[in-house]
Amino acid sequence: MWNHNHRLDEKIVDLLEVGYPDFIATDAVEISMGGNHLTQHARPLGAVIVAANPVAHDSVCARIFNLDFHKIPHLQLAHQRGYGPLDLTEIDIRSDISLPALQERTKDWRTGFVRVDDIACGIRVLSGEPYCTGGCHGVFLDWLYMIKDRKPELWKKLPPWTAVIGKYPGDVAAERVLIIGTCSSVQGRLEAKKIRRIRGCPPKHKDLVLWMFLKTAIISPLFRLDLIIDAYPFLFLSWMRRLFKGRF
Repeated sequence: MWNHNHRLDEKIVDLLEVGYPDFIATDAVEISMGGNHLTQHARPLGAVIVAANPVAHDSVCARIFNLDFHKIPHLQLAHQRGYGPLDLTEIDIRSDISLPALQERTKDWRTGFVRVDDIACGIRVLSGEPYCTGGCHGVFLDWLYMIKDRKPELWKKLPPWTAVIGKYPGDVAAERVLIIGTCSSVQGRLEAKKIRRIRGCPPKHKDLVLWMFLKTAIISPLFRLDLIIDAYPFLFLSWMRRLFKGRF
């Protein structure tokens, strides 16, 4: 999760410094999009995409979903570093189905960016800067979508907490305040009967699931005993085993 924050686009492009793929095969017969990456619903696209350049591949895929590639930071950054073309005149496309035909299939699909503070539910989110799509804002949005998609009965009756993510510039007055992330804070005056903080930059998904239960008593769909044992005791034992194997 290092640099899984507002610098996520840089991190994605940095991966090309380590390993530059010259063959990419994408199964897009059925794709998933929207919501949480653990709960997304399948949509039929009916395509298999093969490419020899990662930037050209992602540029064409962005167009398939009718996205403006100029507004996709990691594509712009990769192109600026010389990793591949974005202009279709520089990309050789050969296909059994045309790009306009695929765009027609996806024209009504909701692919736009959703801010966590725009989600209407029992938990009110106050967002400050920096807005970390891949960090605290994005992880908390994932946690909310897990409930929305997997436990709709809980979604309708989420307890009234106010969550602060990022450096919120105003005052906050609420009964119960939850501060998500190590760098998150209220820059103005904070008045609350109960204040809870979950640290991390960003908090890992497993930690958020656990601490939201311990600090707010909200049980997410992924709060399961077997997953907790696997995520904490078993993981710790595997680390210890790796340590001893490396030394002896």
